[in-house]
Amino acid sequence: MEGQEEAKVRRKKTNLYRLPPKNFEGKEDVISFNNLSKKYSLSGRDEDIIALKDVSMNSISEFYAVKK
Repeated sequence: MEGQEEAKVRRKKTNLYRLPPKNFEGKEDVISFNNLSKKYSLSGRDEDIIALKDVSMNSISEFYAVKK
């Protein structure tokens, strides 16, 4: 393996809190929903399990819709 050296590339870690905000103006919504709820039951349990309760992802909620 003469002449072949393994190049180690050090990548700088990206600090997600220091990234500039993205501009989504003019981008189309791909996924959006209002008041989504999900509950299910397990055998042997009397009460339902609530996985999601009134979750929203849209332009007027705390979490934006998924954009294209």
